[in-house]
Amino acid sequence: MEKQEFRAVSSLAAVFSVRLLGLFMIYPVFADYARQLSGATPFKTGLALGIYGLSQGLLQIPFGLLSDRVGRKPMIVLGLVLFGVGSAVAALATSTIVLITQQRQARLESQRAHLDLQVNLLTEQKVTKIIDLIEELRRDLPMVQDRDDPESAVLQKRTNTTQVLSALEDIGIRSKTGT
Repeated sequence: MEKQEFRAVSSLAAVFSVRLLGLFMIYPVFADYARQLSGATPFKTGLALGIYGLSQGLLQIPFGLLSDRVGRKPMIVLGLVLFGVGSAVAALATSTIVLITQQRQARLESQRAHLDLQVNLLTEQKVTKIIDLIEELRRDLPMVQDRDDPESAVLQKRTNTTQVLSALEDIGIRSKTGT
């Protein structure tokens, strides 16, 4: 074997070795990853891996016959191009799923924050009402001495929710009704 042939065979063998190493490394990782997916079962995981193996096996025969007709070099180049395209599609699909998940989490966080605001405003209204009732009882019960309580007077004032929402929008937090 000449030096140039040896280099070509070695580089081609290295490319295929790295490809197969990556593919066989994905099997155990894929099985663990699939457990985290909603709706994943061992059957579906095995089916996905089996379809991959079956498609590899079934496509080797026609591509082998085609390589006998057109030559091995064009088929190797076609195979590497298909592998590159497949890898790019897989990378884009993964990043798209990540972006969709992040968008969903951001929307859920916004909804949680809005719900927290509503609960806090409602709690404040209920506490104000309870303080009003306690102060009314204190004034109406003859056995309780009437006294001036400035802190209770401050707490009895109702919060203007429109002002709260307006202040939040002023600092950049939009309310659900404002968007």
